[in-house]
Amino acid sequence: MTTSRIVIAYCESWDPVKRQADCRIPAATARARYAAGEPFAAVMSFAGVPQAYLRVDSGRGWLDTAFFDEAGRRVVEIGYRDFGDHLHLSTFRFWAHASADEPEFQAGTVVTFAVQPGGRAKVSVDYGGLLQTWTTVPPASRRVPRPEFGAWPVDSTFINIGEPAEFVEADDPDPASGSGVSTFPWQAPRPLSPNHPEALFTAGARFHHPRQGALEILEPEKAGLLHMPSGQVIVTDPGTFHRAVPFTIEVPPGDYPVLVAAMRWVEAPWGETPAALLRISEKPTATWELGLQPGQDERELGPDEFFGFGVDSGTGSFLDAAGAEALQRIFSERIKTDGPSALMDSPVVDPTTGANLIMFMSGYGDGSYPVWIGRDQDGGVTCLVADMCVVGPAELLTPGADETRHVPGRAVLTPETDAPPVPEHFDSGPIQDFFFAETRKLLAQRR
Repeated sequence: MTTSRIVIAYCESWDPVKRQADCRIPAATARARYAAGEPFAAVMSFAGVPQAYLRVDSGRGWLDTAFFDEAGRRVVEIGYRDFGDHLHLSTFRFWAHASADEPEFQAGTVVTFAVQPGGRAKVSVDYGGLLQTWTTVPPASRRVPRPEFGAWPVDSTFINIGEPAEFVEADDPDPASGSGVSTFPWQAPRPLSPNHPEALFTAGARFHHPRQGALEILEPEKAGLLHMPSGQVIVTDPGTFHRAVPFTIEVPPGDYPVLVAAMRWVEAPWGETPAALLRISEKPTATWELGLQPGQDERELGPDEFFGFGVDSGTGSFLDAAGAEALQRIFSERIKTDGPSALMDSPVVDPTTGANLIMFMSGYGDGSYPVWIGRDQDGGVTCLVADMCVVGPAELLTPGADETRHVPGRAVLTPETDAPPVPEHFDSGPIQDFFFAETRKLLAQRR
């Protein structure tokens, strides 16, 4: 039997105009980037025709593959997240073109599976109307081996060229053949990043918002000391204590100051509450990370997404988990007698543990808001900032802006104890069997 040769050409990205690898790079360069956690791409071709496009950013735990049809359009896209011991198939998308004339990514019907780590998947069929449902993806269809460099989750069955197949690296590009500058640079989509949280508490700092113009940070308000008997921090709407869960980080028990940020729009006579800060240490902040609760993992997040705390009363609050149950009861009783506005200036305290509640206004009101955790160079927690997303995409104009790094939050996950072992070698069979069978059923339901 003849062996099919699939040639892997490493590159910066895919050129959708020329339909070829954009800015070729040597295999050794791609290998070094894989080890260093830096992004690169690859195009896999058979008989000179591109069959699959791979994008890798191991530093972000990101790998995805796209497969071309006979018209050269990407029609299947599979996104994976690196969970350490295996890749988790997180997204499966299929473009069902009605004819060869439909442009790439403009099919009349698009089917998308968004797969959670436990296998539960939200399914959307966009066909002019919208059909949505849920399904469960079996482990064999979503757990694949974490690849060594070159052993990518692509096989000849998936690109439909027959068996067996040999994957070989293309010759390195001629250094004199181009400028080495990518026309279509690629990097993995990022979840929401913090926008200079400490500047929100620096009087005189100025930002420029792309829609609302300039804003100036005012002197923050000292909201009091938060007594923390256990060191387990909760940030929540004070009306939803029953759903509140502490973050995965803990701080030493003690009393910590809370500051509430203030601002004004330069061209308007008002401002909002842009953030609130729980100060744990006076050491300089070296890194920022998203605050996570047990079971949350940033690798699940899409572009500009975040895990946050919900607000339904226009207010947020800091408290210690040790007093949550008692503070819920005391808060509920006092809000009936004193009203919500009185509680902003009057302490709510658990007499047994000494834990108290410090409240703050939540920016524009109800919604979901991230909490950023600052750490010093030794990894100790310096502060927690509840970001009300008022500043959002605004550019910091103040000279000397800090370059504090954004790093992944520290996830505490429950392993899948009932999941079978991850196979040693990639096999697309279970993936195709499940997702294409489900897709056929869903397409049959269109009206």
